[in-house]
Amino acid sequence: MPNQTESQNASTVEISYPELKELFTDILAKLSEEDLRDFHEEVGAMLAVDKVTMSRDEIVALAKGDISLVEEILSKSGEYVEFVVNAEKRTVVALVKFNSTGYVRSRGIAKCDPNDCFNEYIGKAIALRRAFGNPVMYEYLNAPQPEGKQIGDIVSYEGKSYRLIEVSWRDVHLGNAELGSIISDCGKIIDDSARYR
Repeated sequence: MPNQTESQNASTVEISYPELKELFTDILAKLSEEDLRDFHEEVGAMLAVDKVTMSRDEIVALAKGDISLVEEILSKSGEYVEFVVNAEKRTVVALVKFNSTGYVRSRGIAKCDPNDCFNEYIGKAIALRRAFGNPVMYEYLNAPQPEGKQIGDIVSYEGKSYRLIEVSWRDVHLGNAELGSIISDCGKIIDDSARYR
């Protein structure tokens, strides 16, 4: 007769962290967006930690990886995705099409919240998931806002949008307004897509 320790070991399943992560990811992929939000809220409350621990850079890198992976899979099945990015309206549409006919098989749309900073890669990842009817990752919907301004960012300043061409730490210098350029450390970043190209 096995002792208690042997009996406990026999019922224990060993699983590596990557296997556990994959299993967990599969389970989360089957949840609806609402269930996924509820799940993250409950876990966040239980752990009393921030719900999103990834940086914006990490989330954008994850989004770009998701997009590349799906594009690769689609190419093997005779399909492709066409993205329609409208930075002014802060929307991204993903159109999944057949190579042979160009017929749109499915579509998904992402709209940026007016209080958030638009990022075309996060928008593409969200739209692509919606095109396939998959839940959107919590991290994509709750990405932290960008920290610090970088050349190429679009900022809103006094009701107008400008592309940063230089960052000045002392004064606000407007560039050529017709070109939509500004030299400034003022204003709110409304689009940081250029820093990830």
